[in-house]
Amino acid sequence: MPAAAPLSKKSSLFLITTLLLVALLEIVILQPGDGDGAGWRLQKKSNNPLDKFVGERKTKKVKQQIEALKRQEEAKKKKAKTKKEIEDEKKREKQKLYYQEKVPAGVDPKSIMCVYFKNNCCTKGSKCKYSHDPKAPMKYDAASHKKRFN
Repeated sequence: MPAAAPLSKKSSLFLITTLLLVALLEIVILQPGDGDGAGWRLQKKSNNPLDKFVGERKTKKVKQQIEALKRQEEAKKKKAKTKKEIEDEKKREKQKLYYQEKVPAGVDPKSIMCVYFKNNCCTKGSKCKYSHDPKAPMKYDAASHKKRFN
């Protein structure tokens, strides 16, 4: 078997540049522009883990892998609650700890301090029928408070 002839500088440079371009194109996919004359634009590959199974035969193992990936993604979505949902959940739990007494007949509800507002967990705001003014004179029935906490 004869030995291969050494490559010239031009051909070795050409080979190296083509290999680099192929490696770059594997990372980045070229796609046509929006038609505004921008020409071709670069777009990253999608991070969807199911994309690596596109074009493969639907064998039993591939189907199992796809199902496992789907279950993992669903679990991640359920686990990742937004910050707002967590805060709302804490407020609801805090509201369960307190109890607003019913207003007796003939008493203005604005003369009674909102128990939830006192504990920073009133969600009604200006729509609340109880007072949110800490300086207003408060009226409450001591007997009802004893009933609640005994």
